[in-house]
Amino acid sequence: MKRLQDWIATGQVAQFVAGSLDAATHAEIFAAAKLSTEVREAIATAKEQMMAHLMAQMMQQDPEALIAAGKLQAYATGLLSDEERQFVELMAMAHPQVSVAMDEIKRQMVADRIQKIKGLNPDDIIASSLLMDFVLGECTDDEQLDVQLAAAHFPVVEDELAILRGLNDRLIISGAIIPPSASQDRFSTFLEQSTMPSDGWSLVMPSLNPSSKPTDFAAWVDRVKPELINPEANLNAFPMEANRDMLTLLVVVKEGLEAETHLHDIEKFLVLEGSCYIEMPTEKIFLNPGDYFSVPKFTTHTVVVTSDIPCKLIVQQIAA
Repeated sequence: MKRLQDWIATGQVAQFVAGSLDAATHAEIFAAAKLSTEVREAIATAKEQMMAHLMAQMMQQDPEALIAAGKLQAYATGLLSDEERQFVELMAMAHPQVSVAMDEIKRQMVADRIQKIKGLNPDDIIASSLLMDFVLGECTDDEQLDVQLAAAHFPVVEDELAILRGLNDRLIISGAIIPPSASQDRFSTFLEQSTMPSDGWSLVMPSLNPSSKPTDFAAWVDRVKPELINPEANLNAFPMEANRDMLTLLVVVKEGLEAETHLHDIEKFLVLEGSCYIEMPTEKIFLNPGDYFSVPKFTTHTVVVTSDIPCKLIVQQIAA
């Protein structure tokens, strides 16, 4: 494909991956990628090369200096610019001690937030307008977190929230306009045409959902060579893609993972090999190859491997 060779020779495939192309050329390459395996492979190669270059740059940086500068706390509280956030995320991928420090900051933030909520009076929360503001989407980010935590720790708050949500839903339905059947048909057709290609390939890392299959992630999993997995380690984790909204990892667990609670993330699991169970305060979920499960925010959970072989999973942390 001569056009592809021209794109590669002029660096336009690399620019496509970096997001620095003009809109017309970007659209042209994107359209070609939908139809051509060769173009998709060229884009995948360019992504690998760009990531390898970035990782080489990150390895030259001092992780301890980043930690000491307080950048991780600023990252966790959303105070960094997009460029600074990307730098921190790349450093976490290149230096395990940065990733460990970030997890510790998250755990402490969870503990502090939970302690704050436990000191509140649930009756005061219900008497305020905070729950209705939450249902209407008029809360600040901090207020949303307070309501979600309060609902998780005070059953009376969760009950009141359910009542308000039901009332809001009824108001929406009563005022809704039913679209013409032709519009509904066109929308259904659009949804059918918008599904991922049959080979599971996508320009964008797919988000885990109940319909996800291991083949959806094969293109990324295949890039993690078996020799990189340490058979003696309890945990091997390989970042496959990261952005400000989602971190996707290939995780290989030999025995299990310690209890953790996520304040800002929903954590999703898809089992590729082996089996495990996820234990939460109120239930225990057993997972086999092909099974999907999502752990809500603020929910303490532990992973225990039940198979004779290590459990291999796709794990996604979705900002929420």
